[in-house]
Amino acid sequence: MNLELKKLVTHRGMEGQGYNAELYADGRHMGHVLDEGCGGSPFVYWKNPADRTAVEAYIGTLPVEVFDPKADPTGAELWPDGMKQNLETVLGKLVDRTPFQKRINRDLKKYVCFRLPKDVEPDYRMIRIAPTPEAIARVRAKYPQAAILNEVK
Repeated sequence: MNLELKKLVTHRGMEGQGYNAELYADGRHMGHVLDEGCGGSPFVYWKNPADRTAVEAYIGTLPVEVFDPKADPTGAELWPDGMKQNLETVLGKLVDRTPFQKRINRDLKKYVCFRLPKDVEPDYRMIRIAPTPEAIARVRAKYPQAAILNEVK
């Protein structure tokens, strides 16, 4: 199942970032999501109760999130065996990913984008030249170990 947020609008809340968005699964509108940014869980106004069941069943199949002690020592300490994902954590990741996804989609059209083995996702590098086959071949020749993001489907 491919979950995505559309029409995402973020705002400052009393206890962090809040947002409004439309939730889609596999291209189908599932409902409206509202997080007031007041420290509670987001509200999901489902179009159909069966949609909620399907999305929650899918989230139940996702692997636990394991925290890197160097990158997130608090997460690693609180959940040493990993954290089971739920609707709130998945929605939070979608909110964080949406602006990044817009930026990388824009960059992939204009520049050669790549990631070296030592780069940590979601970070990537780019060379400000059009992503022609010749330009990609030049980057590949200079950085043979690079994963060229323009080639990833």
